[in-house]
Amino acid sequence: MATFAKLTRPLFGMGRAQVQFSKEYYRLKPSDQMSVLNNVMKDMRRAYDEAERNHKIARSNEDARNANRIRRVS
Repeated sequence: MATFAKLTRPLFGMGRAQVQFSKEYYRLKPSDQMSVLNNVMKDMRRAYDEAERNHKIARSNEDARNANRIRRVS
């Protein structure tokens, strides 16, 4: 398995991530580069969708906990 890119982000932050491509990536033919990028974009979209679902679940759980606390106080 070859490594074509590395994803980095700022330390201790949620700042802008950067992709650093390796020399092996630039040695590929342009059509192979497009294939690699297409597969990566599909994987990134799938990971984004999963993170979005998890975020919605966490928000709804927090809303339910807050509603229970309000009911107990009233």
